[in-house]
Amino acid sequence: MFLHTNVATQQATNTLFGVNKGLSRSFEQLSSGLRINKASDDAAGLQISERLSSQTIGLNQAVENANSGQALLQVVDGSLSEVTRHLNDIRTLSIASQNGIYGKSDLASINQEVQAHLNEIARIADSTTYAGEKLFDGNFIRDFAISANGSSNIRVDLTQDGDGIGLAGLGLTGFSVSASGQQPQSLSGQSVSGSSALNAGEVILQAQDNPGEKRLSVSTDSGLTFVERAVQLVENQGVNAALISTTANEILGLNATSTNLVTGDVILNQANADIRVATPTGEFQISSSLNSKVGQYDAQSAQQNGSALDMVDNAIEIISNLRTDMGATSNRFSSALKSMSSTSVNLQRASAQITQSDFASVTAQETRFSILQKANISVLAMANQMPQNVLFLLN
Repeated sequence: MFLHTNVATQQATNTLFGVNKGLSRSFEQLSSGLRINKASDDAAGLQISERLSSQTIGLNQAVENANSGQALLQVVDGSLSEVTRHLNDIRTLSIASQNGIYGKSDLASINQEVQAHLNEIARIADSTTYAGEKLFDGNFIRDFAISANGSSNIRVDLTQDGDGIGLAGLGLTGFSVSASGQQPQSLSGQSVSGSSALNAGEVILQAQDNPGEKRLSVSTDSGLTFVERAVQLVENQGVNAALISTTANEILGLNATSTNLVTGDVILNQANADIRVATPTGEFQISSSLNSKVGQYDAQSAQQNGSALDMVDNAIEIISNLRTDMGATSNRFSSALKSMSSTSVNLQRASAQITQSDFASVTAQETRFSILQKANISVLAMANQMPQNVLFLLN
């Protein structure tokens, strides 16, 4: 028995210190709901949980990206569906224009309705946007990251070879089913060559008796040029004609405007020249080679509008192919969303097992430490009384 050293008190104090530390940790875990509140609680577990948390955050953002992609494709599909509806209406009107009982005024009315549908297609192509970005101008292409580290992407490509889904991209520029027949017509002939720039051959094209602008272009082999007298008008009452350009291989136009434009033959003389439409702002489109008697192109017949169906069918196919591609892309987004959502849940579960408190276990520990604390306090009180036993020996 020692007076200056109370071993029992020191042992009881050390035990009580450990019990108090365990009780404090239990209170901390119960109050925060976390098993790891600082690095010293579980250094290795903290490192693993941080990596899991980082991966989960990345996946959650990838889910947001995929949702944005899905929303974009919904806008695209809705607009394309409307374009398809207008194209089908145009197709129906094109078939209706081939009804033999319709006259010029009837066809003009049908064409007016066709132009309204075309204008609406052009409006959709020009005004459809997502987050301020035009979708159908032929330049929209975006990548959406669908992985936690951004290594995997889904591309939404609406470029369509840079043409978009406007009238030009759908091949409907200048489309008409009117009596004057603005849809493309193609006539073939023989090309000729000659040493003289004049009188190498001639192409005859009959213009109809309606006012308007007839624009043609002539392309030649390199080294040829044009002069004004290369263009002659035969039997042209009230017609103004002039060259737009006199440079070889560039657009050469014949503007014919009059309030009383009547039937006449346009004769173009030039060596090895082709004649075709430069800009379909007039009443017809025609292609032929020099020195061929093109004949009398009669645009008054509604039967010529049969080729309009080919144009509309081609446009419908373009839209259908684009919708198919976007539908497949949408399915990829759906699959990615399902996979990423499942992975995110599993990662969160794994992280929770490492970092979060098991309340049943922690509550049991808290009860145990509370009992031990009370017991140690009682033992410490008794240990502190042990030095007094020395007095009995002295007595």
